[in-house]
Amino acid sequence: MNVNHGCSILSLNKLAQRKGYELIAMTQNNAFFIDRKYFNDFNIVDNSIEQIRDDYSSITYIFQGYDGKIFLRGYGKFIWHGYLKIREKSIQDLPKIFRVDRYKMNSIINRLFYWYKNLRKKV
Repeated sequence: MNVNHGCSILSLNKLAQRKGYELIAMTQNNAFFIDRKYFNDFNIVDNSIEQIRDDYSSITYIFQGYDGKIFLRGYGKFIWHGYLKIREKSIQDLPKIFRVDRYKMNSIINRLFYWYKNLRKKV
């Protein structure tokens, strides 16, 4: 099996701290750690991810509306695939007929949704 996935900076930072390293710098694609015994030499007051990271230009945020629609904001492109735009339409998991406020569904749509939800649990 060949898996090519990265990891989140949060998980990487937690692992580094458990192993005795501290975060000292970040670029858009990399994080740099130093042995904890040398950390004070860098005069870094706060090495939290929020303080060290200064480039948020390639982050895509995902939101869910009350009606179940998925929204993308921010960068919105596949970084490793030629910067293709991520289409909101292609990531909508909930069928359009059910993308209404759950408590405003009429009785027929509500019943259909109940069946749909039970079918999803089985898959």
